[in-house]
Amino acid sequence: MARAAFTRLSPGTDADYAVAPSSDGTIAYNSSPGSVGLDIYVRAANGVGAARRLVTSGTMKHPNSWSPDGRFLIYDEHAPGRGQDLLIVSKDGGAPISFLTTDADESFGQFSPDGKWILYRFTEAGRSEIFVRDFAADQRPAYGKEKVQISVDGGDKPRWSPDGREIFFLQRGKMMAAPVRPGTPLQVGAAVALFDVRTSGYVPYDVMRDGTFIINTPVETQSTEATLRVVLNWQAALRK
Repeated sequence: MARAAFTRLSPGTDADYAVAPSSDGTIAYNSSPGSVGLDIYVRAANGVGAARRLVTSGTMKHPNSWSPDGRFLIYDEHAPGRGQDLLIVSKDGGAPISFLTTDADESFGQFSPDGKWILYRFTEAGRSEIFVRDFAADQRPAYGKEKVQISVDGGDKPRWSPDGREIFFLQRGKMMAAPVRPGTPLQVGAAVALFDVRTSGYVPYDVMRDGTFIINTPVETQSTEATLRVVLNWQAALRK
């Protein structure tokens, strides 16, 4: 960052997006060179070596997040005749396993920092809400008996805080935060609004280790450009 030196990770003419970085330096993204749907590829973040196709099918897919140990990738896939499903694939490849496959829409799956829970967007009740389920890698489907609803009045694009003690999500132009106490069952408090926000893109924001928000914000012009917004000292909003 200090040298502002950038290296193109995926050279070529194909559209590559929906990037999910792993803790071990592996990058997952979707692309469509010669395929019907957007397949998922993995590649080293330093650009060394060729990309490897991880998941192939004839439908649209988006990488969502990696487990903290880098062993599993959760992604959403557009299911014919219904919404999106959440599936999990090993970093080494092989047949994906189901996490949630229902007639509703499940997307934006996010592993918790301890790898025990998966946060996701769900339209089970006819509108988008945020839920958490426990992750059970040895089960089919890959969830256990715990299910916790996080949002109560709509929610989208959830994220964990780096320490796993908060859950963030978007709700009608506001960044929301719900306190979390790890354990079984997971203890979740009422969500509060942190600040107003306008976002753009499939992955519109992220939270850094120090609590700083990085937000993809549309520019207030006639162009289609976007800019990144960094929110500092947002914790002060909780004390007002």
